[in-house]
Order: sequence, then C-alpha cells, then structure tokens
Amino acid sequence: PDNATPAEVINLSLGGQGACSEEPALQEAIDAARGRGTTIVVAAGNSSSDAALFSPASCTGVIAVGATGFTGAKASYSNYGSIVALAGPGGDIDRSIPVSRGAIWSTGDGGSTVANGDNVLVGLTGTSMASPHVAAVAALVQSAAVKAGQDPLTPDQVRDVLVRSVRPFTVQPPADQPLGAGLVDAYRAVQLAMGKPLPELPKPTLENNMLLSGQAGAAGQSRLYVFDVPAGTTSLNLRSLGGTGNVSLYASAGIEPSVENAQYRSIRPGNAEAIVVSRPQPGTWYLRVVGESDFSNVSLLGIAR
Repeated sequence: PDNATPAEVINLSLGGQGACSEEPALQEAIDAARGRGTTIVVAAGNSSSDAALFSPASCTGVIAVGATGFTGAKASYSNYGSIVALAGPGGDIDRSIPVSRGAIWSTGDGGSTVANGDNVLVGLTGTSMASPHVAAVAALVQSAAVKAGQDPLTPDQVRDVLVRSVRPFTVQPPADQPLGAGLVDAYRAVQLAMGKPLPELPKPTLENNMLLSGQAGAAGQSRLYVFDVPAGTTSLNLRSLGGTGNVSLYASAGIEPSVENAQYRSIRPGNAEAIVVSRPQPGTWYLRVVGESDFSNVSLLGIAR
C-alpha cells in the first residue's frame, strides 16, 4: 500500500559523476518526492570540482550541500559552484590538525552480519557528513513551523529558510569556488521558521595581543570585530597584516563604525593597515574590515597597553 506518512526530509549522502540531465529516472524520482512535500538534501560531492558535473547534486529541486573543515574554511575536497545552496560541517584532515579535531565523529558498524556489540566510533570526512547536518536542520525547521501553527512548509520554503538563516563563513571560500549562502545555523533557522526575527549573529572578538589569522572575504565585503579596551589603557593599536589582497580598517569606540562615520581609519593600499589611538576610551571598540579587493589569509591584531 501507499505510505500514509511519507518522509518529510530525505538525505542523500551519495553521488557520482555525470549531470542529472543524463539520469532522467533520478530526476523523476526527485520530482515525485517533492510532489509529496518532501525536502531532499544531497551531498555536493568530494572531487573539488563543479557540483554541476555530478548527480544527484545537479538535479533540479534538491538542496546541494558543500562542506567546511575544522577552521571553517572550505574543505579541501568539497565540490562547489552556483548550484550549491549552503555548507555544513564535513571535516577536513591534514597534518596540521589532529584527526580527533578534523573529523566528523559518529557511531559506525564493525562489519559483522550479526548484532554482537561490535559497534564502533568512527571519524569521517566528506560532503556526506555535511549533508545530514543540513537535513537535520531541515527537519527542525519543518517541526518548528508546524508547532508555530503554520501549514507544513513546501520544499522551496524550507530551502529559503535554510539559506536566509546561514551564518557567514569563518573563512570566505575562494571566489571561484563558492559554497553557497553560508554555513548552516540551526538556531537561526528554527527562529525564522517560527516567524521570529533572525537572531543577531555574535561578533568575533579580538583577544589582546593575540593574532586572529585566516580572515578572508570578497571585494566590497565588510566584517565586524569586537575588542575590549580596559580602563587605564594608554595606547590602542589595531592592525591587519599578511595574506593577499587589499583591505581597509575602520574603528570606533562604543558604536559600530561605517566607512562614512568611523572615528578612526586606515586605508592604505595592501593589507598592512594600522590604527593607533593614544589614551583610548575604555570599553567596547568595534573594528570593521572592508575588502577593497578579494582578500585571504589576513591576520588581525589588537593591542591595548
């Protein structure tokens, strides 16, 4: 008999080379599921290539998910491209990161054909790990919307909530390897699904005399940081250094600076910018970094003495 309660969310941690247009039966199955109100989340693929060349990532109506690693940067293996909707944690392992921190950990099976207690904890990486993170949030979104008194969301509405509620990438993906709107954020997605305003994102904090490395962004992109200046500080030094591209710095005490109204600024060519303030006002300072061009691997430093 027909399933009286078809799945509202399907995760497909699978894929292969070849555009979905070459797999009409696959697209027909996706269309049939979407016609029953099912949201379909799929892995973008692990070939560091354009996801449009893989299926089911390139099928119409799916939510294709890329992967980020431990640092928040694009995972080295993740497929990318205009068809990727957003990213989730997929893990990434290299020699600079312990395996315990670089992988996504979950329960696994030891391989026996009988239930003999050989379940194990396994660390894996891949868009196959990122995709179920997003599928789980899609299920939360659907549940939250219904509990808030709304009709079940359509697959397109679920996608819209997921995309609108992302948080910015900690490290911006390369301009030619986009990973969609940003990184999935369960809390913001649920709040939006319930009809509430999007919660404000926390601003990254600069710690006194500690480099914040790996900052990246696109031309025209603005990123805001917070720095605490203790009472009695006689000198404040805000700097950017290293990396590639061109950034400008804008800083103000107590208020978020804009390009037009910042109390202090440094707009020299390149990435070596510096704002120095004698006897600064104590309290919260805000530093805005603006990309005058695409920039990557830039470090920020705040020093209060």
